[in-house]
Amino acid sequence: TFLNLRTMDILEEVGDYAIVVQAPEVTLPNGSLFIPDIVARKNGTEEIIYVEVERGTGKDTGYRVQKWINLCSASSGQIYVVCDTKRTLKALASEINSALAGFTYSSHLTNLEELQAKKRGKDGSMWIYQR
Repeated sequence: TFLNLRTMDILEEVGDYAIVVQAPEVTLPNGSLFIPDIVARKNGTEEIIYVEVERGTGKDTGYRVQKWINLCSASSGQIYVVCDTKRTLKALASEINSALAGFTYSSHLTNLEELQAKKRGKDGSMWIYQR
């Protein structure tokens, strides 16, 4: 819960996003339901992003592969992930790229550890790793 709350603060303070309080439930093509961790809107636009918040804990690999496929489907290929550490970010970037091999998507990942040290992406945004 703390990581989700901190991520919402970072999205608003650093990312120039507004948190959407009533997150939509997205029905996927296979009929299953996708509920994102956080939904945000880029200030001054209608752009909505679904943000998954992850920390470096072991989880079932099959579950995680399906999670990234579901996120890709729900978000029209726009993957946004906030992690706790740089180490977690690197592991998840690899995991996402492997899970979504053959899919068309773009990914935007960041981590609180580096953001707190004032690191930013190449474009100056809060998204440190972009593909």
